[in-house]
This record gives sequence, C-alpha cells and structure tokens, in this order.
Amino acid sequence: MMDKDIFDLKNVDDLPKPLINELVAYRVDKWEVVIIDLLSMRSPLSLDQLMVGYFRKYDQHITRRQLTAKMYQMCRAANPKVESIIGRKGLYRLASAAKYTKKGAA
Repeated sequence: MMDKDIFDLKNVDDLPKPLINELVAYRVDKWEVVIIDLLSMRSPLSLDQLMVGYFRKYDQHITRRQLTAKMYQMCRAANPKVESIIGRKGLYRLASAAKYTKKGAA
C-alpha cells in the first residue's frame, strides 16, 4: 500500500460509490486527468503520441475519434488546460498560464 499514490484520482475503483459521487474532481472527465498527465510528461504531443502513450501507460485503447473529440472539447473549455498549436494540425500542449493573467499583473 505504501508504493501506491493515495491521492491518485485516475483510478478510484477501490473507493465506495457514495464517496465517488461526492468527488468534484472525479466528475471532471477521467480522460481529462489522463490527458493532462500525459502532456505533463512531455509536451507538445501529437494525437498519435497521445494514443500510444495512453495505451502504454494505462493498457487501454482509445480511438482517434474519441481522442480528437476530447481534445477539441478541452481546448474550447472556458478555462482550457490544453491548447492546440496553431499551424500544427493535431499537436497539443498544456495551456500557458501566462495568457490567462491580466496584463500588468504580477
């Protein structure tokens, strides 16, 4: 039990259902957490790299259509954590916090 991350939200299978229902972070799509995790390991990543990384790390298959839809949704969110790279189709990185701060703010 010591080598397991007790704060990990990617896998909550060991938690009771009432607790899972109370988790705000878990209501956020589980894929978002996984995609952010992959992009924090290496960024930018292409859709192909995200699909391969997802499979190798989580031993699960995600289709290009599913991933494309999720990336589009994440990039268009009110406060996006992921952004597509302009001029580079299918290439994504973590969103820069600097572009969301007010000009002149420290």
